[in-house]
Amino acid sequence: MSFRLPAFAALLGALALGLSLLPAPARAGAGEAGLRVDGRERIELREALRWCRGQPFDARPPAVCAQGWHGPGELNAGYDARPLWIAVPLANPGPPRRRWLEIGYPSLDRVTVFAPAVGAEPGERLATLGDLEPFDARPLPHRSLVVPLTVPTGESRLWLRVESAGTLTVPLTLWQPAAFLRHGQALYALLAAYFGLVGGLALFYFLLGLGLRDGDFLVYALHALSLALGLAAQSGFGSEFLWPSQPWLSNLLLPVGMQAATGLGAWFVLRFLGLHRRPGLHRVALRALVFACFGLGIPALLLGLPGAWPFVSVTALLFALIGLSAGIAAVRRGVPAAWPFLLAFFMLLLGALLTGLRNLGLVPTNGLTANALQIGSALELLLLAVALAARFVALRRAHAEGQAQLLALQQRALADAEAAEAALEARVAERTAELAAANERLREREAQLKAMAQRDALTGVANRLALRPALEALLADWRRGGPGFAVLLLDLDGFKPVNDRHGHAVGDRVLVEIAARLSGAVRSGDVVARHGGDEFVLVLAGTVEPAELEARVQEIARRVEAPIPLEGEVAVVRASIGIAQPAHSADTVDALLRRADLAMYAAKAGGSGRWSHAPALAG
Repeated sequence: MSFRLPAFAALLGALALGLSLLPAPARAGAGEAGLRVDGRERIELREALRWCRGQPFDARPPAVCAQGWHGPGELNAGYDARPLWIAVPLANPGPPRRRWLEIGYPSLDRVTVFAPAVGAEPGERLATLGDLEPFDARPLPHRSLVVPLTVPTGESRLWLRVESAGTLTVPLTLWQPAAFLRHGQALYALLAAYFGLVGGLALFYFLLGLGLRDGDFLVYALHALSLALGLAAQSGFGSEFLWPSQPWLSNLLLPVGMQAATGLGAWFVLRFLGLHRRPGLHRVALRALVFACFGLGIPALLLGLPGAWPFVSVTALLFALIGLSAGIAAVRRGVPAAWPFLLAFFMLLLGALLTGLRNLGLVPTNGLTANALQIGSALELLLLAVALAARFVALRRAHAEGQAQLLALQQRALADAEAAEAALEARVAERTAELAAANERLREREAQLKAMAQRDALTGVANRLALRPALEALLADWRRGGPGFAVLLLDLDGFKPVNDRHGHAVGDRVLVEIAARLSGAVRSGDVVARHGGDEFVLVLAGTVEPAELEARVQEIARRVEAPIPLEGEVAVVRASIGIAQPAHSADTVDALLRRADLAMYAAKAGGSGRWSHAPALAG
C-alpha cells in the first residue's frame, strides 16, 4: 500500500513531462517567403520568426539576423542580458489588414514593437511596453502585451526588440481584434477564479494557524501568498489591477515572490513532515534550501546581481526533487497525513519542476508549461484539504480541549471562502453575459459591413473584393476534380462617347442597365462583378462544353447590345469579350484574369462586339 502512491506519482510526472516535451507540428508556408496573413482569426508566428542577439544600446538590429527557431513550443532564448531582436516576414495578398499583436509573456521587462515595413530595416516604432513600463503607456489596457498594427499589402517584415532580466520567452500571435477579445474573456475568468481561490484558502490557513497556534499553517499561508504575488506579476494580473502605476513591482515581485515561495515551501515541508526533529539528508537539504532562498537568492535579486534569475529556477527544481523525495520517504515511514500530503504537494512540485525546466529552456513553452504553477498550486490547495483532515485527527488526539474551537473556526472560514467564491462566480457570470451580448452585436455589425464592402456601390453587383474569393473557391474545387468554369471579361465598346455626350449621370444609368442585363443572363451559382470603369467580369460556373459556352456568350453579347432608351434617343453599346478557362493545376486567379484580359483585347482588335478565347497556357 505504501508503494502505490510513489509509483502513481512517478507515472503521472512522466506523462505530464512527456506531453510538455512533444514538439510543435511543423507548419507549411513559414520561412523567408513570409507568413501568410489572411482572414484567419489567429496566426501563430513562431515557425516564421528569425532572431539574433544585439548589443545593449543598439537601436537597429544586427546586419545578420537569420537564426530560425527550431525548438518545440514558443521561442525561449533562456537567460541573457543582451537584447533579443526578432524579425517575422509577413505576406499579405489582400488589402492592408488591421491586426493585434500579442506578446503572450507579460513578465518581459521591455518590448519595443516596430510597424511592419518593406525591406530589412524596422519601420516606425509603434510602442514600448513591458513590466518596467507604466501600464497606462500600453496601447491596449490588457494584462498581456498587446499592440495594434496594420499589415500592409504584399511582403513586409515585423521587428521586435526584447529585453528581460528573466527568461526570454516570446510567444507571438496575430489576432483579429474581435477574436482576441473573445479569447481573453475565458483567461480573465480563470485567473480571477484562481487568485480568488488562492486568496481565500491562504486566509483560511492563516486564521487556522492563529486559532491553533500552529506555525506550520502560518508558513503555508505565507507560501501561498508569495506564490500568488509572483504569479500575479508573471501573468500581468498585478500590473493591470494591483499596481498599475508601479511597474517596478512586477519586475521585483515575480522573482522575489517565486524565491520566497520556494523557501517557505521548503520550510513547510520540513515542519509538516516532522523532518526538523529527524536527522537525515532530507533535513539538511531542506534547511540548506531555505538558507539559499532567503540568505542568497532574495538578497541577490534585490541587489540585481548577475545570475540571480537563473538561481530562482535552479532552486525551484531542487525544491521539486527534494520535496518529492521527502514525501515518498514519509509515506514509507507511515508519517500521519503523509499519504494525502504527497498527493496534494506533488501537484505543486510538478508545476515547479515544469516551470523551472521551461525557464531554463529545457522544455518547450506551451499551454501546460506556461501555466504549470497556476494549475499545480490550485490542485495542491484543493487536495491539501485531505492532508489537513488527517492533520486535524492528529491534533485532536493531542489537543482534545481545543476541538470545538477548531471545528467552529474551520466551518466559518470555509463558509467565507464559499461565499466569496459564489459571489465571484456570480460576478463572472454577469460579466460573461454582458460580453456575450456585446460580441453578438459586434458580429451582426461586422456581417452588415462585410456585405456592404463586397457590393459595387453603383450597380449593386459584386465588386473586386467579392470576385476574388469566389474565383479562388471555384478554382480549388476544379483542382479537386470538380466541374470546370469560364471567366468572361467584358469591355463596353461605345460607352465613352455616350458618357462624354450625355454626362456621367447618364453614363451611370447605362452601367446600371448593363449590370442588370448581365445579371439576368446568368444562372444560379454564376457571378457578375464590376471590375472597374466600364469593365465587367462574369464567372460561368459549370460551363465546359464549347457549344454551350459559345451559345451563352452569344446570348450575353446580344443582351448587352440591345438599345438603351435615353432622353429622346437611344444608346447602343457592345461588348468585347475575353474568355478564359482553367487549364492546369498551376493556374491562379490572377493568371485567369490576365488571360481573359488578353483575349478581350484580341477580340477588340477584330472589331466591336466580338469575343475571343484565351489560349490554354497563355499568361
